[in-house]
Amino acid sequence: MNKLIHANFSRLWKSKIFWIGLILTNLLAIWILADRIHFKMISGYQLSSDDMIFSGTITLPFVAAVVISIFIGTEYSDGTIRNKLIAGHSRHSIYFANLITSTAAVFIIYTSYLLIIVCAGIPLVGNFAAPIKILLANFIINFVALASLSAILLLLCMLIPSKSIAAVSSLILVLIVFFSTMISVQRLEAPEYYEGYTWLDEESGMIEQDEEPHKNLSYLPEGSLKRKILETWVNISPIGQIYQYGNIQSQTSVPKDLPKPLLYSFGIITVTLIFGIIQFRRQNLK
Repeated sequence: MNKLIHANFSRLWKSKIFWIGLILTNLLAIWILADRIHFKMISGYQLSSDDMIFSGTITLPFVAAVVISIFIGTEYSDGTIRNKLIAGHSRHSIYFANLITSTAAVFIIYTSYLLIIVCAGIPLVGNFAAPIKILLANFIINFVALASLSAILLLLCMLIPSKSIAAVSSLILVLIVFFSTMISVQRLEAPEYYEGYTWLDEESGMIEQDEEPHKNLSYLPEGSLKRKILETWVNISPIGQIYQYGNIQSQTSVPKDLPKPLLYSFGIITVTLIFGIIQFRRQNLK
């Protein structure tokens, strides 16, 4: 196992796609910093660095999809996996070593983003407004959610030998999860009633006002089956966890249900690991 992990990291440091993902993520951090500094200069407001953490975290799944799919796909195209089997390594050891490497690659990219935001954001933009407990809870949830996403992507890529198909499939999967999660969040956050509104009557030139609240037909009542399904999906989805707990500005205290997203993420990692190993053992490697 140690030899497999060592070999994987040796390939990772030489992987162009890993360094491209790392550089692009760092450039994103620099761009977000520059935007916040510019806004601070023209507005004169005292800002905090809290929102910049969330801005990068929510985009990282797309970088992870490309990096993991190309990294694992190269193992198939170069015959690396077949050579590992010939050398006597078991399939479950190969899968587990790939999981560790893929997760570590995502962690390294995410940590580099955080370091830029923290080291440059605090002196140039402003300190974090959130207490240290909330920041630590945020980082823990984000790291574990990204680990579960890495496990899902690895499962997909280990079962698809074609590098190009794996890359496209991974991006499509992340897009589906992202938009389905955002749509679900939008439905769950929809108010039961819309407030009254004002408008201009073009014929009379008078401003009309409707003070009566209007029923929102898209509202999902508390306890309804559809609402429970959407809540469950948002809670389980790694992107849903990042959205709910990753925005430090929306947190006033450490979430009381902190164990819940962690348990969901560890459950995803466990299920995908077991299922992936079983399927990988059955796979015919030519």
